[in-house]
Amino acid sequence: MADSDKLLQGLQAYRTALDKHLSLLQEDLQQLENRWLALDAVYEGEAAEQFRASWLRTVEWFADYIYQMQEITAILNERIDALEQANLLEGGLM
Repeated sequence: MADSDKLLQGLQAYRTALDKHLSLLQEDLQQLENRWLALDAVYEGEAAEQFRASWLRTVEWFADYIYQMQEITAILNERIDALEQANLLEGGLM
């Protein structure tokens, strides 16, 4: 039982770290998007078009990364819940 308790604690710590990482990433991305909107309103010309295209690809990459992190977190939550249930059934401490 001690091994499953250690595993559960490790998974919970990992989930906490993922949640924190995702939250900070979303906050930082939102700040960047706000700054981009301000720049986009005044930035013109060919360089602006090239930068805009690069920025949009970057935003797509971040959106995909955030989605994948959310998928990982969902799977991790399922595994944590299952392990908690198994520990309860086997008389583990929760």
